[in-house]
Amino acid sequence: MSRPVWAAVLARWEEPDWLPSTDNLPAEWWASRLVSSQCDLATAIVLVWWMLWKHRNAIVFDGASPDVARVLRSIVVDGSLWRSGGLFKG
Repeated sequence: MSRPVWAAVLARWEEPDWLPSTDNLPAEWWASRLVSSQCDLATAIVLVWWMLWKHRNAIVFDGASPDVARVLRSIVVDGSLWRSGGLFKG
């Protein structure tokens, strides 16, 4: 479920080569992409993970069906809220 979401997000960011392999742990992948000057990138990565986590919980606890399009819409909607709240600096 998370791989197609990340593929779509990374395509939008024009970084399709960043798609982690199935062998990568999320923390390893994340650490390999970040440098200290990229606050917005770190925030964006957290946003995607947060939306994936919320969707996973909806599947497990509320009986929702896996839906990549729904997660992508949530990323856009919540990303706008995060931006208006000042979480993105650029």
